[in-house]
Amino acid sequence: MSSTLDFSSAVATLHIYDIACSPFCRVVADHEQIDVRYCAAMASAPPSNRPVVAAAILAAVAIPLALVVIYAEPVSDWLAEFLPAKAVPLPAAFFGVGAALLTWISLSNWRQARASTGWPTTVGRIIRSEVVKEMLYPGTARRGTKVPVFTPAVEFEYSVRGQTYRSDRMQFGAIVKAAEDEAHARLAPYPVGRQLAVRYDPLHPESAVLDSRVAYPIRTIVITVIFAVLALHFGGVF
Repeated sequence: MSSTLDFSSAVATLHIYDIACSPFCRVVADHEQIDVRYCAAMASAPPSNRPVVAAAILAAVAIPLALVVIYAEPVSDWLAEFLPAKAVPLPAAFFGVGAALLTWISLSNWRQARASTGWPTTVGRIIRSEVVKEMLYPGTARRGTKVPVFTPAVEFEYSVRGQTYRSDRMQFGAIVKAAEDEAHARLAPYPVGRQLAVRYDPLHPESAVLDSRVAYPIRTIVITVIFAVLALHFGGVF
């Protein structure tokens, strides 16, 4: 059995078959002319890290907030030692952490979008395109009159080396709930049945995107700047 593919190509092929080191994997490896040792490497390869990232973001927000609620006064006194006399410590910390988190998320999305411009393309087909309506309470309150919000939802399928995948990622970044007309405008380029180019990660072909841009970049920047300004204000800088 010869090893005619380099390591990255082998990893990409084995990801597509979604199998670990097994007798069937050896048959596939023979067919694809990949050394069986790549099977062993693939068996220990990590899965997609999107759930891990989501859990990490949730923990990064929930844990500090819980600690602040429990130890509000000691935390405030501790922060006051590092801030000017006129600072309001807890709001300064809240908006500071928020600004840092938003900046990290934005940079991560930007790096993903930039990397995806070099991904290979294949032909995909839109199989779902609809506006999802939800009735939610305005703001964070759990009372009052619910208002309708609308989310654009797209799903497409594509094939890589004979394996069919599905994805719902239009762009990188947040999918914002918006007014009905805005949600429909977002869906206008993606009617059901349309065939279009899909960019996919060659090492993780289950990860694909329709548009290699970051969603709502201006809104994200504005919110990040507002958080940063409020952090500086409550921090006593001005």
